[in-house]
Amino acid sequence: MLGRFFIKREGFTVVEMLIVLGITAVLSSLFVGYGVNLKDQISLFRNEAEIIQMLFRVKTFAIQVRSENGETACAYGLHIDKESGQYLIYNKEKPVSLNCDEIKNYAWNISDGSIGQIRFLDGRVSFDDSSDSDIVFIPPRPKVDLDSRENSRSFVICTSGEGINEFCRNITVNRVGQIDSRKSN
Repeated sequence: MLGRFFIKREGFTVVEMLIVLGITAVLSSLFVGYGVNLKDQISLFRNEAEIIQMLFRVKTFAIQVRSENGETACAYGLHIDKESGQYLIYNKEKPVSLNCDEIKNYAWNISDGSIGQIRFLDGRVSFDDSSDSDIVFIPPRPKVDLDSRENSRSFVICTSGEGINEFCRNITVNRVGQIDSRKSN
């Protein structure tokens, strides 16, 4: 009677194999769905880090005060073009006939000098429509060029595309030049 319980079996039964395959299929389907979202989030965080790095470069240029040709620049800024997804660092040179204090508009225009190359957002990421177009640092402190009623300037980058869960990050620069990045709702 005891001999039948101690019979040596070789291999697995069909039921055991089906259970293992079923568990494997469920787990793999969960991870495949998570992997698509993970790619989008990685792309968003990489673009966010590049933009923050560019903002720190702009701020550093404003602290150094000098432009590439040795002249004093009136302002340095990060220009954001929402439609094309591009951004670039620019400087406002001191006009020959004006003092820097007399300049009313520090916004980027085509005649301003570009420092470095134009950068583009990854194809999975875009600027939100509510984003401001320029963030300008004025030497030597550097202070941020804001209207008297503004405390900060910010822009939002989001993952984009059909069938993609949207993830957004809000990058803010306050009046004294502090740069902050948070998850956007």
